[in-house]
Amino acid sequence: MGAWIVGIDTGGTFTDLMAFEVDSRAWRTIKIASTPEEPSAAVMHALDELFGTGIDAADINMLVHGSTVATNAILEGRGARAGLLISRGFRAVYEARGRAQPDPLNLIDPFYEKPPLLVPQALTEEITERIDFAGEVLTPLDEDDVRRAVRHLAARDVAAIAVCFLFSFRNPVHEQRTAEIIQEEAPHVRVSLSSVVLPTIREYPRLSTTVIDAYVGPRMERYLTRLAERLRAAGVTTPQVFLMQSHGGLMRINIAPRFPNQTLLSGPAAGVAAGIELAQLAGRSNAVTLDMGGTSTDIAVIANGRVGETGEGHIAGQDIGTPMLAVSTLGAGGGTIAWIGKDGLLKVGPGTFHRI
Repeated sequence: MGAWIVGIDTGGTFTDLMAFEVDSRAWRTIKIASTPEEPSAAVMHALDELFGTGIDAADINMLVHGSTVATNAILEGRGARAGLLISRGFRAVYEARGRAQPDPLNLIDPFYEKPPLLVPQALTEEITERIDFAGEVLTPLDEDDVRRAVRHLAARDVAAIAVCFLFSFRNPVHEQRTAEIIQEEAPHVRVSLSSVVLPTIREYPRLSTTVIDAYVGPRMERYLTRLAERLRAAGVTTPQVFLMQSHGGLMRINIAPRFPNQTLLSGPAAGVAAGIELAQLAGRSNAVTLDMGGTSTDIAVIANGRVGETGEGHIAGQDIGTPMLAVSTLGAGGGTIAWIGKDGLLKVGPGTFHRI
């Protein structure tokens, strides 16, 4: 039937598909309920409905996927149980949150609670090692220390371990050797290295981003690996299968499981990209996009035909240093839970963070 381009967006409530045939300019739209416990199932159900309209899997020339799986895992507190290995003497870096302070409204709230640490202190282990600002080894990596820590975390049933050593962005040798030891001691555990996730200066953003990568990594890896397998089994043979990234770009779906931190705004970024195109078609260079799903609401500002980019994002109180479009993500969607807080005021937010 020709060359079809397919876009699929998986949200917490609905999964939407749009297919466009380049030559005839024909199009199809499909909306089905999402399957949060197995997101790839909803994607395949949507494709099955598309195939039922007479389009063959081999007719798909390009498939682009936007997902809120990683976003919702953070908003709902449903990520993996993760551990953290950090340079000895610096275990408080994550909890101090880079000296961040609550916003003015929270400062006057007597019942204010800081966003939870994705890796608690109980799952944080200090490792004897030290590299200086120039990348020179001051204290060699204590491999016995690493093995002890990994065995302890594995006994606590962690599914992932984040590793963030001081100045590893200048010299990653200690983190790389630590990853090898983790593979030896706990081969079933996923590893997130700060020297791979975000090899930039500033300890806290690098640490927080690496922890987020570990927190959402196992879920995203299972999801994307399973999706790739099911697409092949369904006959989608095009090599052009991509996942939307937080900054609005694309990466191949077989690469995405290694960099889940880059997909946190995958779905919202796709919505903003569509908003820019629609604004241009309407002759508007300035616009505000509002994308409300069942779990979250995403807002972005288009100024002079462009959306700003940032390397300092925030999702549900968690800080991330991955480059992304300037999208504000609120834990308040169409299916959000409302309740009365301790202060007697109305509260709105994801159910998992509901405090009674």
